Amino acid sequence: MGAIEKLELLIKSLSPKEFAQFREWFAEFDAQVWDRQIEADAAAGKLDRLIEESMADQRARKTRPLLRTLFSPLREAKTTMEL
Repeated sequence: MGAIEKLELLIKSLSPKEFAQFREWFAEFDAQVWDRQIEADAAAGKLDRLIEESMADQRARKTRPLLRTLFSPLREAKTTMEL
């Protein structure tokens, strides 16, 4: 039996409380791994092209303000409900 299979069995045997604790730990662990990867990619210049493209779009006014973009579906839903 491989390591993944052993982990699966262990995770399946956790109590609900232990499983909740595991999920919380794993979410934090996964976020830290992701953060380190993004930091490494940024330091290596791997994101430079994407940043420049987004800045060019902003300068060309091809973008919308983030908050308006996030909240316009809510505003539309409210307007629809008021009809």
